[in-house]
Amino acid sequence: MQKKVCLIFIWLACCVFVQAQDSIVSVACIGNSITAGYGLDNPVTESYPAQLHNILNDSSWHIHNFGVSARTMLKHGDLPYWNEPQYTQALELNPNIVIIKLGTNDSKLYNWNMYGNEFVANYIEMIRTFQNLASKPQVYICTAIPGENKDWDISNAYIADSVNHKIEHIALSIGVNVIDLYSVFEGKEPELLLQDGVHPNAQGARVIATEVAKSIMQPQPHIIYADGVLSAPYSYGYQWFYNGEAISDIHGGHDREFVPEQEGVYTVLIQAVESSMNMIVSKEYMFKL
Repeated sequence: MQKKVCLIFIWLACCVFVQAQDSIVSVACIGNSITAGYGLDNPVTESYPAQLHNILNDSSWHIHNFGVSARTMLKHGDLPYWNEPQYTQALELNPNIVIIKLGTNDSKLYNWNMYGNEFVANYIEMIRTFQNLASKPQVYICTAIPGENKDWDISNAYIADSVNHKIEHIALSIGVNVIDLYSVFEGKEPELLLQDGVHPNAQGARVIATEVAKSIMQPQPHIIYADGVLSAPYSYGYQWFYNGEAISDIHGGHDREFVPEQEGVYTVLIQAVESSMNMIVSKEYMFKL
């Protein structure tokens, strides 16, 4: 059975590759120094966006590195990403896919303790800004990787318990894809991070690129409607949305099957396994009575 499922996934991924070959797929990688490739011998070839390009290995995929060192998602942080020309360039690109990996610098105590309560609103605003582009890109938000550097005021406890907790909250609130990078780094920091304890080495950047590639190559799940019930594929966890608004657990928003009572657009955010925060949003289903 596992072999059959694996073959089906490979076939679906190949279908996506074939589709990608028909037109240019532009990917905007938004982030801080971890995206930019700080500390690597050759960021042009070793940063995660560069290695993502190599993994996809197809001329129809155009990967753009818009990483800027030390930047925050917080608009009131010490160095907001919002103020950088790379942010404007990413918007002007009208990308098909957007990868957002911000949060490490937000976790610095002088940023988080002052403005951490604005993180969710700022993050959602950036997501919506990209989603409202003419290209209508698929947006993926990444959990921050583990990091600890007292000289830079970066605490892994803040990253894990505060920043990433809010990133999960964002996904469950508005229904956006999540790439869980924290879980693939956790416990492997000595082999995947530079000596500064924050930035990935070339191997770590490869891990990020691999996880991003797996996520953006995964086909969006379909919702099936039968006998008055909307059904999601079997998985670990679910969050249903009606016209973009999260449906509460009391009303069946966390169940695999959902009984719609109003006309409108339904989607479901699916978590595959308990051990990872990876989540993917289904295709929209337009329900009519």
